[in-house]
Amino acid sequence: MRIINDFEKKTKTKIIKESITLYSGNVIPVYTITTANDLIQYVGYGKYINYLNTNVFIRGQVDLYNGMLVPSLFRGKKNLNSAVSKFYERINSILSSEKSFSRFPKSVFEATIQHYGIKTTQIDLVDNLWVALWFASNEFYGRIIDTNEHVFISPSKREYGYILLVACDALTPSTSVKGLYEGGQTQVIDLRKALPSYYLRPHSQHAYMMKGKNSLKYDYSDYIIGIAKIPISEIRKWIGCSELLSTSTLFPSAYFDSGYEVLLKNFPKWDSSIVRYQGSIQIISD
Repeated sequence: MRIINDFEKKTKTKIIKESITLYSGNVIPVYTITTANDLIQYVGYGKYINYLNTNVFIRGQVDLYNGMLVPSLFRGKKNLNSAVSKFYERINSILSSEKSFSRFPKSVFEATIQHYGIKTTQIDLVDNLWVALWFASNEFYGRIIDTNEHVFISPSKREYGYILLVACDALTPSTSVKGLYEGGQTQVIDLRKALPSYYLRPHSQHAYMMKGKNSLKYDYSDYIIGIAKIPISEIRKWIGCSELLSTSTLFPSAYFDSGYEVLLKNFPKWDSSIVRYQGSIQIISD
């Protein structure tokens, strides 16, 4: 895995280069990128120099979160063993009791419910730069009402958004699970291959899910090989007002997303104390 540390030499644009020490201890250059051509080249360069042993995916964020990349299940938790144990106890119960989910392998089911709002041990990634830019320029605000978390999505008021390049060694296709790729340290699920297309949201977002082989791996920042810092004003110019990058397309309602409808109908309704800890199938609005 090669970290991008010389991109300022690869483009004719004068680029500001800073650095951040990640939670893993790795020191990563942070490049302020202000042109679409440079960003496309940056992502391409990260993929090119890591072609041999990894796939490089993209993640858009509104913050660098002190150099951490932590699965949602572990955020704010001190006892990871307890968090993982309770999570899989609930997941196993759902898979054994609910016929509409029982056909999914556990790894695919976990990835699916993470994508619709449940806190898991996985990290969301995409392989579409424009989708990543959307996530780098929009913020999510949640409120728990009864058995669901209601989420409001709004354009970010911050000055910068961030594109992270994340390298995974999961290259070997599973022979038994659609869309699953295995490596020595990670596994990655391509939800467009793992799920039928009536689960519309992951297909809209070109969604992948990554997790470490160690289920108690708290932080994934050691897989970050590049960070681009981009003025949100520029991001908005680049992605414009395309219907393909609207909230209603990236998070389609249950009227269009039949998989979402299945989850809303059949996923257990936890009480608010469990929802705070574990999440819920979210209700999205903008």
